[in-house]
Amino acid sequence: MTPKTLKEWLHHADDEILARFIANHQNLIAQLMQAWQRQLNKEQAAHNLPDDAAIANNPSPLADNPDDMADDATVPRPHEEEDDKQTASETTATACTAQETPQTDDEFAPLEPSIPDTAMPLHPATPTPTAAETPAIHLPPLPNANQGQPYAHTLPADLPITGLTIETADSGLTWDDDTHRIYGTPTVSGDLTIRLTLLDNGKEIGTHLNLHINPDPKSLWQNLPSDQDAPFAKPDSAHEEQTTPHGRLIAARQRGRSHAHIGSYCDDDYRLHYHEASGLHLLTVADGAGSAAHSRYGSQLAVRP
Repeated sequence: MTPKTLKEWLHHADDEILARFIANHQNLIAQLMQAWQRQLNKEQAAHNLPDDAAIANNPSPLADNPDDMADDATVPRPHEEEDDKQTASETTATACTAQETPQTDDEFAPLEPSIPDTAMPLHPATPTPTAAETPAIHLPPLPNANQGQPYAHTLPADLPITGLTIETADSGLTWDDDTHRIYGTPTVSGDLTIRLTLLDNGKEIGTHLNLHINPDPKSLWQNLPSDQDAPFAKPDSAHEEQTTPHGRLIAARQRGRSHAHIGSYCDDDYRLHYHEASGLHLLTVADGAGSAAHSRYGSQLAVRP
């Protein structure tokens, strides 16, 4: 037998068809629920019942008073005298048509979207620092210092400094409280932290300044000795002096900084010679090829007599 009322139709409807209907007609179902709530309010006013009692007496909005609910929501349904062969799909089509028809009754005002009271904001507010938390005293940056070179800088005389400490005790720098001056010859390089205590509105506030000390370029180079046990080894430096009746000859060689940095040899060489019979003075030098593995030996061979 074909269902004739909404209650019967819902009872006999296929689960898949019912789910599809609910998904496609959210607005219609919301209007039905709204109409049902108004009906409950009317019943409460008529019987002077509190809200909880009215809801308790009507636990299911789709189970009781289907005729009243359908009339209030203006949901068309098949007339009871129509032919029993009308199918549930035709009823669904009628409901869809009713949803698309504009309503003129004031009871069908658009539903306002509701926001849960417990909804959390997408981005939590960043607390704004208060005036008490914001330092009111401006500290000028310190100029850079150079390792091994004298340094002196005077802080503003009106800066209310009650204490100053240089973290590295052996940095070579000193603080003069009377003149508000940082001075000395830095013995270290890198970033140096200077702790200060300032008096602000009768309260001491701790803060700090950063002093950058540039390294001494010479200190960046290593001076590693060469391996004197390796083949063709020779000293890293050498010099020679010859005095003759006609003058004096002087020669020297010294390993370069790049060779000393990696502990390699001096590739150059020299030779002095005086020919007594002719009175000739001979001086020979050879520049070794740094790209050759044993150029130090090649330069020695080149200057031999």
